[in-house]
Amino acid sequence: MTAPLNTFFARLEPSGELKEIAGIEELESWGVNSIPEFNWKQLFDAVTCQECGRCDLVCPANNTGKPLSPKKLHLDIKHSMLKEGYKKVGEKRISIIGTEKDQQSFDEIWSCTTCGACEYECPVMNEHVQKFVDLRRHMTLMEGNLPEEGQVALQNIENNSNPWGVGFNKRAEWADGLDVPVYANGASADAEYCFYVGCAGAFDERNKKIASAMVKILKAANIKFAILGTEEQCCGDSPRRMGNEYLYQTLAKGNMQTMAGYGIKKIVTCCPHGYNTIKNEYPQFIEEIRKESPDFKWDVTVRHASELIWELIKTGRLKLSKKLDLTAVFHDSCYLGRHNSLYMPPRNILKSIGVNVREMSRSFGRSFCCGAGGGRMWLEEKLGNERVNMNRTREALKTGVKVACVSCPFCMTMFEDGMKDLGREGEMKVMDVIELVADAIIKN
Repeated sequence: MTAPLNTFFARLEPSGELKEIAGIEELESWGVNSIPEFNWKQLFDAVTCQECGRCDLVCPANNTGKPLSPKKLHLDIKHSMLKEGYKKVGEKRISIIGTEKDQQSFDEIWSCTTCGACEYECPVMNEHVQKFVDLRRHMTLMEGNLPEEGQVALQNIENNSNPWGVGFNKRAEWADGLDVPVYANGASADAEYCFYVGCAGAFDERNKKIASAMVKILKAANIKFAILGTEEQCCGDSPRRMGNEYLYQTLAKGNMQTMAGYGIKKIVTCCPHGYNTIKNEYPQFIEEIRKESPDFKWDVTVRHASELIWELIKTGRLKLSKKLDLTAVFHDSCYLGRHNSLYMPPRNILKSIGVNVREMSRSFGRSFCCGAGGGRMWLEEKLGNERVNMNRTREALKTGVKVACVSCPFCMTMFEDGMKDLGREGEMKVMDVIELVADAIIKN
């Protein structure tokens, strides 16, 4: 009976956008651990759940033997509401987080990759991801109850603005010798795009190669661009999804003010996580920043590299040489595909450079997560009968191709680790779409 109303009130925003904690510094508690702390729509989801289990069938954590059940999340909330009944304000409430029946355990909450597969499959448009993040917010901000390695990553981000803890002053070293313009050195006057490199592109050795390939493409297309260099901070995707909303907001507002200070209007990034958070979540703080800085302006277009590159190829601004003539399987990143509906640009790019694109059985909106989203990139995967990335890598290997293409630095790491974990290094090379395009550019 509630299904029509629930679908009518379903969110219109991108599924990758999380809601902010408004006025976070004025609040005395953060996150959710009891029925009154959920909003009415979240409680309505619990009542509406059809108990069909479609969310469980596609959940990467559930599929690999983790204790997480997206269906159980809504049933626990509903059962707690029924058990608790009416209570006056201030009376003791049942905790949603715990080890008893109808409670969400530590392992359940921290197994979520925020991939959104559960929401994509739900026939009544229930929203799971925000609830898991709200529970994490309570655990992280109120209890400090998070995986130890997650705490280390957050401390590294807080101290050096990257999860590895490498000195922030080294953030631009990846570009040494590439003649990359930097805003602080006067590049803002004629730069059309800000190339937001992100933590992986700046600090991870494998993903530095992708950032360098992107520079080659931008130069070949005569796109005037610049980077923020050491002024760039972590986008905040992982802190937010690990529950540290306070750290996320600090990073987001800092990046926004830096970018606005240089008058940046267009941003391109290779990372779907940076793309999603800058495009969909940063605008949440425009009005808050304006309260302190009335002249603050934020009119920014954010594009993933695959969007921009495909446009450059279509319009002839990017000249390509001979076709690569290879067959590759393409993996849809959750935050590029399912959360932001960018399925075709990377595929169109691959086809335009002569790649025969092979699809896995789970692709497009039903793509299977690599296992790194929701901050899981920085957490040990100790539970279950196999790692999520091994499950997905095994599926790619079954296609029999020699190249797997990705469009996300997290996916790159998880696929390469998956090959190592399976003991099948050398059977399949993992390449970013950007790298293949760089290989196909006409050399001057």
